Amino acid sequence: MKKDTYIHPIRKTSLHLIPDSIEIPDLLSVKKVKAYPPVQRYAKKLGIDITKITGTGRGGIVTKEDVKRFFDLKRDKKIF
Repeated sequence: MKKDTYIHPIRKTSLHLIPDSIEIPDLLSVKKVKAYPPVQRYAKKLGIDITKITGTGRGGIVTKEDVKRFFDLKRDKKIF
């Protein structure tokens, strides 16, 4: 008779928690945006993806005026 290898009860129940594959996000495609939190909230309120806006503030910071200008362009030309 062949003896089965012993598996501890806790290990036996946790084996199903191990995923078959792990998905790693592409961190290089994430664009970091320089904008103060109030400007980010304003853009989110207007439904604008702030990563598409080029900042004109000091050091390339996206300002509220940049968001307003982009929103006006989007509304006039219907760009998404």
